[in-house]
Amino acid sequence: MKKAWQAGAFLLACVLALSSLTLISCSDVGGETSTAVSTDPEGPEDTTPAFPEADYNGDGFTVYIAKGGNYVANYIDGEENDADVVSAEAWIRNSRVEDKYNLVFNWRYAVNPSLTLKTDISTGSCGYDMLIDSRKTLATNCTAGLLMDWNSLDVDFSNKWWDERCIEDLTIHGKAYMMMNDICTARFEGIRFYYFNKQIVEDYHLTSPYDYLERNEWTLDNFLSSVRSVRTSQDGESTEFGVYGLLLEVDTNNSIPIHMLTGCGITYSGVDSDGNMYCNLGEKLDSIDLILTKLRTTFDDKASVITYAQAVAQDTRQISGDSSVGMYPRGRTLFKLGKFLFAHCSVAAASFIADGMEDDFGCVPNPKVDSSQKEYKHLCDPLTVIFGIPNDTTVDTDRLAVITDYWSYVSNGTVVPRYYDITIKSKKVSEETAARTIDIVRDTVKYEVLGSFGITFPANIINAAFTSGTLSSEYNKYAVVLTNNINKLNSQFEKN
Repeated sequence: MKKAWQAGAFLLACVLALSSLTLISCSDVGGETSTAVSTDPEGPEDTTPAFPEADYNGDGFTVYIAKGGNYVANYIDGEENDADVVSAEAWIRNSRVEDKYNLVFNWRYAVNPSLTLKTDISTGSCGYDMLIDSRKTLATNCTAGLLMDWNSLDVDFSNKWWDERCIEDLTIHGKAYMMMNDICTARFEGIRFYYFNKQIVEDYHLTSPYDYLERNEWTLDNFLSSVRSVRTSQDGESTEFGVYGLLLEVDTNNSIPIHMLTGCGITYSGVDSDGNMYCNLGEKLDSIDLILTKLRTTFDDKASVITYAQAVAQDTRQISGDSSVGMYPRGRTLFKLGKFLFAHCSVAAASFIADGMEDDFGCVPNPKVDSSQKEYKHLCDPLTVIFGIPNDTTVDTDRLAVITDYWSYVSNGTVVPRYYDITIKSKKVSEETAARTIDIVRDTVKYEVLGSFGITFPANIINAAFTSGTLSSEYNKYAVVLTNNINKLNSQFEKN
C-alpha cells in the first residue's frame, strides 16, 4: 500500500536502533524525550566520569572541517536557536565545553582540508588543532610526517564515545593517525547495507527479505533469486523506465562485489600481531571466485540488473534529474521512484531516499554466504570523514586530549541521541525489523585497512575479476606490486 508517511518508517527505525549506541538516555540529558534542546548535557551526576580540570584562558581551539563536497562532517559546529534542532544541540554542547575549559571554538572550512596540510605546516600557517576529512584523502598524509599519532594522547579510547573498531582496524605499528569519535555523526553515516522496495516485493509475489532474515535464511542464494525475479518489461524502444531487481555499483572501492564478499565472511586484509598490514587475497582465490561467479551469473542479466551509468543512460526522460545532477543521486532517485527492488547505500542516504518516496521500504544486512555463517558482515565507506591531528608545533597535545575526550563524551549524551530522536519525533512510526537490521549492521562493521591507506589493488583485482571472470589471472598481474606496496607502507609506518 502506497502511503507517503510510510517512506519515513525505515529512516525512523535506523535512527531508533542507532540511538542505542549511547547508554545515556534522553531523559538523562534533558528530561522526557522531546524535540526541545537539552539543557543538561552531562547526564546524571553519579554516572559522570571524572575529567581533568583546566583553564585555557579564553584561547581558541580551531577545527578544520570538510564541507561542501560529497563527504562532509556534520554537527561539529552548530547554530544557536537553529531550526535544525540537532545543530542547536551541537551549539549547546560546544558552549558547555567552552564554559568548562574557558576556551573558544573556531571553525575553518574546505571541501578537503587535508589537501593543504603540508603547505599549512611548512609555511607556519596551520593554525588549527584538528582537522576532519575524507578517510581516503586524509590517509595520504599518514606516512609523510604530517599527522600526529592519536595513541600518543593520554586518552582511554575504549570509552564508548570513541570508535574502538577504528582503533583496532587502523592502528599500524602501534600508531593511529586517523580516529573517529562522537563529536561528529559521520561515525554512523558510512555504514552500507541493502534498501529494498516493499511494494515491488508485493507486486512480484516475492518472499520478503524480512521473512528470510527472521528465519536466518537471508543468504547469497536467496538474495540473488530475489534479484532475478524482478525483470524489466522494457522492449528497448519504450521511453518508459522499466523495473529492475538491482541497482548495481561497480568499479569502485564501494562496489557491490566487494561488499558482497565481505558479507559472505571473506576478508582479504588486516593487521597482524606485529602491527604490519597484510593481504591474503591469494590464499582465498577459490572461495572468492565461487562467489564472484554466482554474482556474475545474476548480474550479467541486464533485464534484472543495471549499473548506475546504465540507469542514467536509459533514463531518457530524465525522471531522475538532468545531466547536471550526479550519477549516484540520479540512480538513487530512480530507486525512490520505484524502479529497483534493491539498492546498496549508506545510512547517510536514508534521508534522501525517505524524502518523497511513496512506496514503503526497508533494509536488510549484506546477505550471508549460507545459513551456517555465524554473523553478518559489513564495510564502512572508505570515503567517510575522519579526524586527524596536524603535526605542527602550535598544537598542544595535552590540551587537545583533554578537550576532545570531554567534547566527545558530552556529544555521546546529547548530539548523538538527539540526532536520532528528532527523526523519531518527525516520523511517528517505528519498524521493529528495520531497527534490528541496523543493530546488526552497526555491530558487524569494519574498516578495510589497505584501501584506507591508498592500496587499492585488492579492490581493483576483485572488480576486474568480476568483469573478466579470471580471478587468478587478475591476481597474478598485480601480486608482486601489491606485496611490494604493502611492505613499503609497513616500513614507512615503522620509521615514521
